[in-house]
Amino acid sequence: MDENLWNQRKQSVANWFRTLRDDLCARLESLEPDSSVFQRKTWTRGDGGDDLGGGEMSMLHGSAFEKAGVHISTVYGEFS
Repeated sequence: MDENLWNQRKQSVANWFRTLRDDLCARLESLEPDSSVFQRKTWTRGDGGDDLGGGEMSMLHGSAFEKAGVHISTVYGEFS
């Protein structure tokens, strides 16, 4: 497969999961009576030099949901 097409497809899928994450977070936040919101923290995967992807952790600490998490990751590399 053409590398450019492959990269476009990877980006499209990553965007779809981000949109899904945003929708899930918004729906859970709407159920919180005290206006609690998700806090996000990014992380990266690497071995000191290679960029092997990463992700974002979204955590909500509220009253309707004591703890809720919606996490996404986009990682790549070779299977061993």
